[in-house]
Amino acid sequence: MPDGPLPRGQRGALVRLHVRAQPITGPRGGFTLFIADYQTLAGANHVNFRLEASGEFIGLFDDNLASIDAVNFGPQQYNVSEGRLPDGSADRVFFTNSASPGAANRLFLAELTDVVINEVLAHTDPPLEDAVELYNTTGAPIDIGGWYLSDTLNDLRRYRIPPNTIIPAHGYTVIYEGQFNVAGQGNPTVPFTYNSAHGDEAFLTQSDPNGALVAIARQAFGSSFNGVSFGRFVKSDGVDFVAMSSRSFGQDNPRSIAQFRRGTGLPNPGPRVGPLVINEIMYHPPDVGVTNNSLDEFIEIRNLTNRRLPLFDPGFPTSHWRLRDAVDFDFPARSWIAAGGIILVVSFDPATDPAALAGFRARYGISNTVPIFGPYTGELSNGGESVELIQPDAVQRPPHPDAGYVPYVLVDRVKYKDTAPWPPEADGTGYSLQRKNRRLYGDDPVNWKAAPPKIPLDRYPIGNLAPRQP
Repeated sequence: MPDGPLPRGQRGALVRLHVRAQPITGPRGGFTLFIADYQTLAGANHVNFRLEASGEFIGLFDDNLASIDAVNFGPQQYNVSEGRLPDGSADRVFFTNSASPGAANRLFLAELTDVVINEVLAHTDPPLEDAVELYNTTGAPIDIGGWYLSDTLNDLRRYRIPPNTIIPAHGYTVIYEGQFNVAGQGNPTVPFTYNSAHGDEAFLTQSDPNGALVAIARQAFGSSFNGVSFGRFVKSDGVDFVAMSSRSFGQDNPRSIAQFRRGTGLPNPGPRVGPLVINEIMYHPPDVGVTNNSLDEFIEIRNLTNRRLPLFDPGFPTSHWRLRDAVDFDFPARSWIAAGGIILVVSFDPATDPAALAGFRARYGISNTVPIFGPYTGELSNGGESVELIQPDAVQRPPHPDAGYVPYVLVDRVKYKDTAPWPPEADGTGYSLQRKNRRLYGDDPVNWKAAPPKIPLDRYPIGNLAPRQP
């Protein structure tokens, strides 16, 4: 059949014949892009028609001319695509500034600021269950009835919030698993829970009176220990969503799930700190000539508790504490940190390079009572980097679908920079970054200062508690 414009009713057949002559295959669950430009000689995915801006019918047919799928679309906006959201669904939306040819559809929505996701609980055993707390940031009540809660960007309409759900001015409301993980109830609910082993995301989407999605709030969170929630924390240079020191849903030490569900929300208590913290970072020792001196870098970890702690999971000894992001390091098997003590992690191997170890201790005046571990891979960037301390949770047991998987939980993180508001004096001057108050949140520049390294702790032998900082 020759190329060229034909009546709309025949166009689906032409696409079928063209694809049949030059087969196109794609991965299961993947995408195939056809370009409607009449340029069939340009490749098998170029078809012999164009799409009318005023709207028309387009269909996909099999070899027997049976319809596989069809779309009858209306007038189009300039430079705006129309597509299904989520992928493959019956719902169609316009994608302003977010066309995604050949890839998954994504809807760029305005940021929702009047209502925020304030706290999420994902790792729960009875009498707890998954829960999401919402906070009204304004001075007037807000009706969120008809809005949506979800755990995936690919399906933002998983749970429709019931009509007349009012959040008071500067107040809270909590949505519980008993609502969003139950099908039916007159709502187009797709049951879900939040993934505590791998981490997850929570999405709150505002809809207008016609049901169109207009704004979105989202919060990502990592793996979590049982019963530990994540919440918003306002720090000196922004807002973090981090593990909380305690739950604050309103009924936080319940005797039953029914009692837990009576909670209507409370202010967040503040971040969880410890049991170990990143206490000091030497990220840019003075250079040796023009050479970056990574040999004298170190990360100091402090035990905030009055008990000796294992750097592994006693119930599953092959799971070890780790440093990640800027550097990678797994603490050795059967290693411990003393009560109130410190350990250092360095870029060389103290066990196989005694000369480097002796020189390092001498340069910083470090007591032999301070354990030094290494080597980590990578290096601490002189311009700024993130250092993460993570702890293994219990291994997933059968019949869990993730049986054998070990979740790792973020215990402390410091995303330092070499410019203000972080202390710039720590950049190559011989000063280190030092935590001012080890019992306060670490990822905040106001809790750090630059000063000469103070590792020698002979006054406080490892195993004794040093005086608490103010």
